[in-house]
Amino acid sequence: MLELHRYSCLEENVEEPRGESRRVKMTKRLMKEAMIELMEEHGTSKVSVTSICKQADVNRSTFYAYYNQPSDLLSEIEDEVLAKLPHIERDRYNAQDTVFINSLADYLNYMKENSRLFRVLMLSPADSGFQQKMVETAILLYTDNEGPKDTPQQHCRHAYIVSGCIGLLRCWISKGFPGSSKTIAALMLRMSVQANDLPDDLLDSF
Repeated sequence: MLELHRYSCLEENVEEPRGESRRVKMTKRLMKEAMIELMEEHGTSKVSVTSICKQADVNRSTFYAYYNQPSDLLSEIEDEVLAKLPHIERDRYNAQDTVFINSLADYLNYMKENSRLFRVLMLSPADSGFQQKMVETAILLYTDNEGPKDTPQQHCRHAYIVSGCIGLLRCWISKGFPGSSKTIAALMLRMSVQANDLPDDLLDSF
């Protein structure tokens, strides 16, 4: 039987479908834990409905009551993780924005508390789909105030910034989370602000 505390933060503060009972939440949580364990052991491509049900100790009919295939289960896990990304509306960010730094540090603490989950999602060489989804989500999340001003040049700039931050996070995870979450958050914001201040003419070819 899986240890229930392993991904204890996975579903906290994420809005659940109306009418979903405690028993349903527990069953889905067991299947999510099974999915992560199997991905860690065998890679995404080798995870099957049968292996998930065996690992989670549930029937196949139970799995199909909520998901059509393992990728649906994985997508739900990823969506829950991305739903926790901090969003503080700003017309322009600055490197001394302590409110944003603290909010981002809270998310990095969540990553540390769920280190096994994030190792699987962000370090697995077999599946980079989550990283791309994270890039796209972050671009939308942190540029939604720009509206029609979001030019191709700006979009490329944002993709560069977000991809760089994710690369930093992957390094941080792979090294065992050295340094404090607040220090990493401040570094990410400072790097992002500096990159965002680069002259637009550097991207005129787009």
